[in-house]
Amino acid sequence: MQLVVHAAQVLTVRARLPRAVRRGGGEVLAFAVEDAVAGDPEASRVCWFGADDEGDALAVLDKAALARWLDALAGAGFAGAEVHSEALLLPYRPQHWSIGWTGTEGVVRTSRLDAFATDGGDAQDRKSKRLNS
Repeated sequence: MQLVVHAAQVLTVRARLPRAVRRGGGEVLAFAVEDAVAGDPEASRVCWFGADDEGDALAVLDKAALARWLDALAGAGFAGAEVHSEALLLPYRPQHWSIGWTGTEGVVRTSRLDAFATDGGDAQDRKSKRLNS
């Protein structure tokens, strides 16, 4: 079972971490991103998902929101879901960007470990989308 999290709900943070900290996960990693996250580090679920020349890539999610989804899936008989960021599902080729656009929002993947959500477009884009739906 896989849970795909909306790109806007995942913050990618870069840091330089000792190898032992990478494996520690959870609470230790939450404090590694404390300066990048405005709020209580213990409210975030932080996962290490890779390293490259720019450092370690960490995914930051709201711990309570993620728990609600995982609990709902477990209640429906789907325990142990893998969690993936929608943004990292876009194809990636070195030195290229990938973009996914729905007409009202988008996702951009810029490297093997980096991706982000775009804003929702302007009012004219949203009005046009509603009229053509």
